[in-house]
Amino acid sequence: MRAVLETEHFSLVFDEAHNILRLARTSAPFVATLGAEPEVASVQTAMATFDPHAVALLIDLRAAPPRNDEGFEATMDRAKKRLFGRFDHSAMLVRTAVGRLQVTRLGGGGGPRSFLGEEEAVAYLRDALATGSKGPSL
Repeated sequence: MRAVLETEHFSLVFDEAHNILRLARTSAPFVATLGAEPEVASVQTAMATFDPHAVALLIDLRAAPPRNDEGFEATMDRAKKRLFGRFDHSAMLVRTAVGRLQVTRLGGGGGPRSFLGEEEAVAYLRDALATGSKGPSL
């Protein structure tokens, strides 16, 4: 695993053995909704160096503090399109079944497939890369 970017709210590492880029949300809360924008831009810049057709994206939200206010959800909706939408293969790790429902609700039924277990998510992405099957788009 190679560290690509570390911020207060995000960690981005590349698993070269499996060709999986892992974006993990830390447990640090965003103080203000607008505080997410500069960090999202930094993550987007770092992710742009990876081929979205050859690398899978694993989004790990298990440490993220729960939040569902309207302003934050709107900010994250814009961010997910910029960050996740360009990858052919993506999966999302959540901590609980309620988190899975929240991700599904915010994704409008589309977007990355969500998993409670990391091994299952990685196996899904490895299979997607091997077969070339594309997941849902955002």
